[in-house]
Parts: sequence; structure tokens; C-alpha cells
Amino acid sequence: MFRHIKIWFVTAGIFIVSGIIICTAILAVNGFDFSSLNTEPERTKSEYQIPRENAVNLTIETSDSDIILKKSEKNGIKVTCYESEEIKYDIKDSEEGKNIKIKEKDSRKWYQIININFSATKETPLTVEIPDKVWESIEIKSLSGDVNVSGFSSGDFSIETSSGDVNTFNINAKNIDIESSSGDIRLNDISVKDDIVTETLSGDTKVAKVFSNDIEINSISGDVNLYKLYAINSSIETSSGDVLGNIIEHSGTVEFEVKSSSGDISVPLSYENGERIFSVNTKSGDIKIGYSE
Repeated sequence: MFRHIKIWFVTAGIFIVSGIIICTAILAVNGFDFSSLNTEPERTKSEYQIPRENAVNLTIETSDSDIILKKSEKNGIKVTCYESEEIKYDIKDSEEGKNIKIKEKDSRKWYQIININFSATKETPLTVEIPDKVWESIEIKSLSGDVNVSGFSSGDFSIETSSGDVNTFNINAKNIDIESSSGDIRLNDISVKDDIVTETLSGDTKVAKVFSNDIEINSISGDVNLYKLYAINSSIETSSGDVLGNIIEHSGTVEFEVKSSSGDISVPLSYENGERIFSVNTKSGDIKIGYSE
């Protein structure tokens, strides 16, 4: 038995030494340029111009690319992306140009996704610039990429990502719905006519200068941080995260409905049957809320 083990170790050693010799030889031929060992395919920059015309609904889908959606000063839609032989972007419109869909098509095999890259990481986001004319709906879906959106108006606006962060800034909408499994969610300078709903498992939720009729924040273990939030009805629920920050006091009294099983609680005076309701339910997190100055 020990003889067999010895043979295995000798064989493994031969393979390791052979691999080192081959890699050294390749590096020597390429002037010891480690980037020559890269297996990640090179992506080239592409730009597409799409007429806005009758478009009122926009859908964007990617797998691992970051998404940047921002306001354009022009009437058309500009798409800037990075493509390779296996990664392409498909742009479609339907219903006489009312619906525009931009989708990343990844044809890589599973073994091609495991890449070696000794070069500096090159950012390859999908950037979509849209005119700031009210859209009926904007929908964004991403598996692992971050989503950054700013500077436009929409009726219904939704974002769904698994592990990427979501950052929104300067948005006017009728409804906003954001869902992320492990990424952080940030809303800054947001005005919503009806409802805001956010949901995350382990990511933090940060809300700053947000005005809405109703806001609902759901989190399992992430913290919730508030700064100058104003809503008629606020509902926050988390299992182990803290809920900290401040809300805007003006426009009527506030009824606080707060509950924490083991965390500390500190909130302003609560008015029974107040004109606004601020509700927080957490199991082990602290609840510390004040009024903004």
C-alpha cells in the first residue's frame, strides 16, 4: 500500500514540475508578460443608437455586467456596451416601437466562465442613456452586476438583482420596486407618488431624501439607515438588522409602532391615531429614530 502511495506522489510531483517548466517556457517566450496567460476573452466597445419615437416601456437584462442607466440630453436612446464572440447584446422593439428590450446574451460554456486574468480589471458596464420624457415602465434585471440609475422619470420602475448593489439617485416615479438578495440598496433624492417597496436578504438599505406616499422596507439581516425620509405610511421589517436615522417631522403628527425582541428602542413621542404611521418590527436589532433638523 505504501508503495502505491509513493508512486502517486512521484507521479504528481512529475506533473507539477512539468507544469512549472511549461509555464516558465511560455513566459520566457513572451518576455515574462503574465498577461500572456490570460484566458478571458477580450471585449470590444460597441455603441448603438435607438430612436425613442413611440417607446414608453424599457426592459434591460444582463447576467454579470454592471448596468448604468442615466438621463440623456438627446431624444434618442444611446447604448454603450462591451461585446465578445460569446457575449452579445440583443436590442428588440415590439408593438410598433412601444416596447424596447436590451438583453445581454451570454453563450459561454460553464468552463469558459472560469477565466484567468493577470491584467488590470477592465470595466465593461452596459450604459443606457435615455431622454427624460416620462416612461410608463422601466424594468431592470441583473444576476450579479451592480445597477446604477439616475436622473429620469418613470411610471412604474423596478429593479431585480441577486448579488449586485442597487444605487438610485434623482428619480421621479409613480411606483418603485427594488429587490436584491445580498446587495445593498440605496435610494437618494427620490420622489414617488404612490409606493416604494424594497427587499433584501443580507444587504443594507440606505434611504436619503425620499418622499413617498407609502414605503415598505424588508430585510433579513441587513441594517436600515434613514435620512430625511417622508412618507404617509412607513413599514420596516428586519430580523437582525438595526433601524437607525431620522424622518421629516412636518405635515402632521406621527404614530410610532415599533417592536424589537432584544434590541434597544428610542423614538420620539408617539401620537395615537396620528396622521402618519411609522412602523418598525425587528427581532434583535436596535431601533433609534429621530426627527431631522
